[in-house]
Amino acid sequence: MTRGLPIAFLGLIGLLFVQCGPSASGTKTNWFRECDGDADCGEELSCTCGTCTLPCTADAECEEGRCSTELESSVQCGMATAERICVSADVSTCSEFTLEADTELGDAIAPSCDQSGALVCESFDRPFPAEYSTWLDEAMSAAIQDCEVFAGDGALHYESTAAGQSQTRIRLPAPVSSGPLHARFFVRLPAATVLPEQLQLLELWETDGTSVPGRVAVFLGADGVPRVYVGASDTTLSPSSAEPLARDTWACLELVLDVQADSGSASLSVDGAEVLSGSGFSTQPAEPISVVVVEGQPTTDTVGVALYLDELVVATDPIGCE
Repeated sequence: MTRGLPIAFLGLIGLLFVQCGPSASGTKTNWFRECDGDADCGEELSCTCGTCTLPCTADAECEEGRCSTELESSVQCGMATAERICVSADVSTCSEFTLEADTELGDAIAPSCDQSGALVCESFDRPFPAEYSTWLDEAMSAAIQDCEVFAGDGALHYESTAAGQSQTRIRLPAPVSSGPLHARFFVRLPAATVLPEQLQLLELWETDGTSVPGRVAVFLGADGVPRVYVGASDTTLSPSSAEPLARDTWACLELVLDVQADSGSASLSVDGAEVLSGSGFSTQPAEPISVVVVEGQPTTDTVGVALYLDELVVATDPIGCE
């Protein structure tokens, strides 16, 4: 019996330790609970955008759930600059951040990708920065979403509910007055997409304005065949074999432009294979090329236009599809 007393006493101490330890005062049992303020979340969590959670940069920093992408947290918080937060691992719905019209084009942003000669790197993994300029008709919806992507956390999605168009302009950090210029992006056309007479996908401009006579454009015809227009010489290049882009699959398009006053050239490759080219004409606008434009812009009033764009790179060196 004399040896039983210390054991009982130690058992009591252990029970008190369990009751008074972290599990009693808050082991983050409020994870992902809806909240109005930090007081609803206990001592170790904070109320962020209506949810009890913590900021993070990687999954390992989340005791529960996983670390969100910037797109997911931006959607939850309803703002383009939201920091990443821990979210429930059970969340499997698509995130979609709707673009708003903003017609003021800001300064250029330094490219962030590991591409030789890069001027613009846009992965569409997060809402657009304030420096971009988006022109948007009410009839055309435009969003960064993660339901359908080629790579990374997001892709750009255009869809028309009536006749409408959307266009986002990005300033180049170094205008190109002559020499090689490459622009690569991925596009996906859903099977139900109705193509207008022309559907503009990407353009290179010499200015940000309402009149851009020297623009270079990559577009699809009503037949789904990609073409290139060069405004400096009013030249349209078409493939020798009219092969439309496949539906419901991602295609890699790379425009190659040699900017010259008299002996310029332009070509377009699809999935690494050249489909059209031309040379011996002017590809040089009156001013240096300084703006790249991504868009869902039909030239005729067409309902049912839908497409996805992803992984845009503009560079002075070849890019490729990898």
